[in-house]
Amino acid sequence: MEQDDGADRQHSAYDIGGNMKLFARLRSWFKWIAKPQRLEDEMETEVQFHIESYAADLVRSGVPQQEAKRQAHIEFGGIESHKDAVRASLGLRLWGELCADLRYGARMLCKNPAFTTLVVLTLALGIGANTAIFSLIDAVMLRMLPVQQPEQLMLLKWASQSQPGTTPRFLRSLSGDSYQDHTGRFTSTSFSYPIFEEIQRGAPNLYSGVLAFADADKLNLGVNGEAGLAVGEYVSGDYFSTLGVRPALGRTISASDDAVGANPAMVISYGYWTQRFGRDPSVLGKRITVNGIPFTLAGVTPREFFGIQPGSSIDVWIPLRTQPLVVPALTDARQEVSKFADPRDWWIQIMGRLRSGVSEQHAIAALDVTLQQNVSRILSSPEAGGTIQEIPRAQLVSASRGLDSLREDFSARSPS
Repeated sequence: MEQDDGADRQHSAYDIGGNMKLFARLRSWFKWIAKPQRLEDEMETEVQFHIESYAADLVRSGVPQQEAKRQAHIEFGGIESHKDAVRASLGLRLWGELCADLRYGARMLCKNPAFTTLVVLTLALGIGANTAIFSLIDAVMLRMLPVQQPEQLMLLKWASQSQPGTTPRFLRSLSGDSYQDHTGRFTSTSFSYPIFEEIQRGAPNLYSGVLAFADADKLNLGVNGEAGLAVGEYVSGDYFSTLGVRPALGRTISASDDAVGANPAMVISYGYWTQRFGRDPSVLGKRITVNGIPFTLAGVTPREFFGIQPGSSIDVWIPLRTQPLVVPALTDARQEVSKFADPRDWWIQIMGRLRSGVSEQHAIAALDVTLQQNVSRILSSPEAGGTIQEIPRAQLVSASRGLDSLREDFSARSPS
């Protein structure tokens, strides 16, 4: 009888040392987490049942009732010890100890609210700072541009020997990125518009596409009489086609939009479309003023496209040729022509997508020839200064991660 009872106890659902199936263990674990008191009561009832059953067996064998209860309790031990063993077998003890520690910690923190506030603020600042740093690193150093085959994109730049802390004397003005590299050379990613035109003419032999862009800073966009600031960028007509960016709505800027005398057209980002227009598809063709000049809204970029500068987001793209219209300082005909014809005004940046089979060395050599010819003409003019040693040398760098892929070079940047 005792042997049978031992077998019964061994096969109990909560028997200590029993082999429970994985599903039963998980079910018991989640049951204890959800309703701990219910499981505690079930374990106590189960153990108490076996003690009473064993005591009843002893009574039937001739043992007095009081003595039978005493022997049964001695045989099974304390109820709490069995419950502890069950918790351990189910993996619940660590959870219980963790909850107890958390409750104790919460009580201690509540006793000292000033210290608690300091700890919470410190943790919040630490977590926030780490999250921000990781997000920045992911955006500007790890993530590829959201365009077609970004690994093919190359950013054009140049380096020139000049006096430390000064710009090369063949320049009248310079906009965009410039810095001194580790050798002390003046380095920049800005070019004149005449150089861009020469690169475009020779592009079919080297590039499947060439684009230019320039920072437009903050633009004042007026919609239905309501004005608001937007981050803008001037782009060439082949900007979106070279990047391979297809519109989410409407169309992108084309070569015909970036021509002298063309009707001003613009493209806005998906985020700006959402923020300013509530994703209203009827905005296509709408008249929007940019610094007081009427433009026609041609399209909306896809949600994932933010531009080619990681860590920042462009709201509106407008053609390069509209630059004299939207900048009040360039309103007369002489200045308007000079911005695009002046070989000493270096204000646009250029990207190209190399053709298959064209090496970087070949493209650099071709760009070198273009730079040397243009700068040599500048140096030969009476009004220009500079020496032959200042003629820049061409470079190409990967633009697969956008402009900030140059972060290692820019770490030594000095103000231009």
